[in-house]
Amino acid sequence: MASSFSASISSSAGSRPRGIWGGDDGHTEVELCDCGVAARPRTSMTEGNLGRHFYGCAHYGRASSQKPCNYFRWIEPPHRDEVCRLVRKVQSLEDMTRRQSVKEQNLKLCCVVHGASSLL
Repeated sequence: MASSFSASISSSAGSRPRGIWGGDDGHTEVELCDCGVAARPRTSMTEGNLGRHFYGCAHYGRASSQKPCNYFRWIEPPHRDEVCRLVRKVQSLEDMTRRQSVKEQNLKLCCVVHGASSLL
């Protein structure tokens, strides 16, 4: 059985339509870049955002007489940014904990080598 996926289209005053994905019926809504053409889905290849999907100007990276606009929008839901921030924070704290553990081991070794084991 084929699954169907759709997203609602939402926009507010002054914003561009957002409802990018379509369903099995082949109907797909598009998002326009500032050039007025359909923004292209792309995949980030930068270290900090590797594999993240975004929409960018259709003219970017193509041989075209038209200069690309600076249109950019992440495709993932807004909460993904917060999740990524929290994952980076956890990784940072884990790194800090590892470094602190190494410092403690070095301090214990120094105390043993210099005969100050009573301080441990």
